[in-house]
Order: sequence, then structure tokens, then C-alpha cells
Amino acid sequence: MAIPVTCFGLLALCGVVLQKLPEADGKGEWLPFALALLVFLLCFAAFGISYYPYVVPGKLTIMDALADANSLRFLLVGTVVVVPCILAYTVMVYRIFAGKSEKLSYY
Repeated sequence: MAIPVTCFGLLALCGVVLQKLPEADGKGEWLPFALALLVFLLCFAAFGISYYPYVVPGKLTIMDALADANSLRFLLVGTVVVVPCILAYTVMVYRIFAGKSEKLSYY
């Protein structure tokens, strides 16, 4: 019961924030989005908790759906190598192109 009550509280808080937002002169514009994102994540977590431990309700549990340990180790090694490469490339590209854009002007 904690997740639904928290979601309703966050939605009420989001409504209050949206009503006061025009008076804030641009401060806290990110807050309604963050609250809505938190509500979405809580709802998704509640959905996962409600079906635990089943992947397919009533038929297949998480333990039955697991792959072989050797396959999971292979995926772990691949993830440990590939994810840092992707993050490093993203940081590099951001540093290369940061500050190079100009304000658009139309005739």
C-alpha cells in the first residue's frame, strides 16, 4: 500500500507545483518532470513487485528463466568492456562539439 499512497502524494504535489509555477519566474521548471518521472518509476516497480517471482504469471519463475552461468559470465565480461567504451566515446564527442553551435537566426 506504500507505493500507491506515495504515487498519489507525488501527483498531488505535482499539481501544487504546476499551479505555483507561473509565479516562480522560471525557477523549478524541472520539478514537475522529475515528479512525473518518479511516479512512473514507482508504478513500474509496483508492477514488477506484484508479479514477483514470476516472469510469466503462474508459469515461469525468474529462476527457471535464467540462462546458464557460463552464458551470463560471457555477457558480464562483454558488458564490462563495451559500456565503458560507449561512455568514453560519448564524453569525447561531447567535449569535441560542446560550444560549437550557434543560435539559429531566420530571415
